[in-house]
Parts: sequence; C-alpha cells; structure tokens
Amino acid sequence: MATDLKLDTFVLIDLASVPSYSPIVYDYSDHYERYSSIADYLHEIIRITHIENIVYASYGSKYETNDNCTDLIFKNRNKFPGTLNKLSAYSWHEQEDIFRDKNVLLAGISFYNCMFQRELGVNTLLRNKEIKGVYCSPCLTGYYGDDGYDVPEDAFKKTGIKQKLAIATDKDFVNDNRVNWERNELADIYRVFKANPINSST
Repeated sequence: MATDLKLDTFVLIDLASVPSYSPIVYDYSDHYERYSSIADYLHEIIRITHIENIVYASYGSKYETNDNCTDLIFKNRNKFPGTLNKLSAYSWHEQEDIFRDKNVLLAGISFYNCMFQRELGVNTLLRNKEIKGVYCSPCLTGYYGDDGYDVPEDAFKKTGIKQKLAIATDKDFVNDNRVNWERNELADIYRVFKANPINSST
C-alpha cells in the first residue's frame, strides 16, 4: 500500500565523478550505467515525496570544487531542476535548517561502508534526536565485491578485474544487522526504507 510519506532533504554520499576514478581499477561503462539508474530512481522519489533540498556530500571534493565532486548526472537540470535547494555539506551542523526536524533520504556508495560511517551517514544521523527520520532505498545505493566490504583497489589487485558497482537489493536491507530497516511503499515500484535503531520498538 502506498504511503503519503514526505521526505525533505536528500544527501548524495560519495557518488564521485566517474572520470575521477582510476580507469585501470574501475569499469567506467558499468558506473555510468549504475549512476544513470540511481539518478532516474531519485528523480521519481523527488517527484513522489516532494523533496526540497539536495546535499552533495562527495567527501574529499572540497565542497564540489575539484575532480572528486559529485558526478554531473546528479546535477542534470532536467532530473534535478533549479527549484530544488542545492548545496554542499559534510556535516549536519553546516546546514542545520535543512536537517532539523526533517526526513532525510540518503543515496550513495558504499552501503556497507561510507553510507554508514560518513558524518552525514546513517550512524550519525540516526543518533541525532533533532532529525525526524533517516531513509534509504536499495535502488539508491551500492557496493563493491561479493560481501560489500571490498576496497575496490584491493579487489583489483587480487583479481585483475575492473571493479563494477553492485546495486543493493531488498535482501541487503532485510539482512542488515546494524539497524532495522522498515519498508515504506511509495508508488508503483518505488519504495524507501526507514532506519530504526536495533532495539527500537518501531
């Protein structure tokens, strides 16, 4: 059953520009395809949930000023129009007004590492009592390797195979032992999961 969930702010974590990755280690064509899929899904989530704010959080990009900045596909004006409030931040303290008492949607890589460990990731936001809710969707995140914990450069050294970005599945969320993910149906094929602490009754 679809819900009337209102999301306010979405944060893009470490979806760095594809050309900033090593062409020896990473499969460029795969990354472009995966990024395009994430952007399309995100576009629909914005439409359905009326998100107002986009936060670009490509850590190491010096606030979107160097080659490690968020990939241009996530700045496409057709998918992400100028009516959205767009900014760069690495901590909720930098832009408290778009986080306080807001539902925050996270997108990015890697689901098993940066999405949880970054300052704007699941762990920090979930502990912050001033944030209304923390959400993500399998279609908005991914990882490298079979278990999700591989460092791409190390995996490449072991295998000699260019690294592809695996998009997460519902199973990754259901089997996640770090938080409880509560599924929320939106419309058609679109869904998000709300993060709840393991000992939460919700």
